[in-house]
Amino acid sequence: MNQLVIALFRTRQDTALAVSALWERHFDKKDVSLLALDKRQLSILCRDTGLKEPVSRHGTSGLFGEIRDLTSSLTLRDQVTWASGPAAAKLGGAEVGGKSDGLIVSLVGIGVPEGDAENYEKLLIQGHFMVIVECSKERSIEAQHVLEAHRCVETRNEKRVST
Repeated sequence: MNQLVIALFRTRQDTALAVSALWERHFDKKDVSLLALDKRQLSILCRDTGLKEPVSRHGTSGLFGEIRDLTSSLTLRDQVTWASGPAAAKLGGAEVGGKSDGLIVSLVGIGVPEGDAENYEKLLIQGHFMVIVECSKERSIEAQHVLEAHRCVETRNEKRVST
């Protein structure tokens, strides 16, 4: 059974260094996801680490998708998540800090305990960046050590309950 290793970082630079260290340890790009509220900063981070552009669930294709994304960011003040990697489909576009608990529900849906999900949401609202690595139990310890070595604020190693 695969596990999730989740780490949060205060800065884009620390996040980029941690992700680059994952590449050096031969973690696969298809197993690493990034999540943040600031699309611009996350786009730079994705470019710097070789990951795909971040997306949200409310349409990012074509001109109308870009306009919708811009309008959403302006009106919601970036209170929706932007994600890159395999978690983008489930976590991108989730609302944070509101009544819907969208991000918390989405994180619980991928196997994160509710209390941890609430804490992660608070850290994202404060401007932190989330790195999620899905890997085997054996590699999860290695991933956790790599992320902790790069000034992460918090890490968690979770059993994955859904795909």
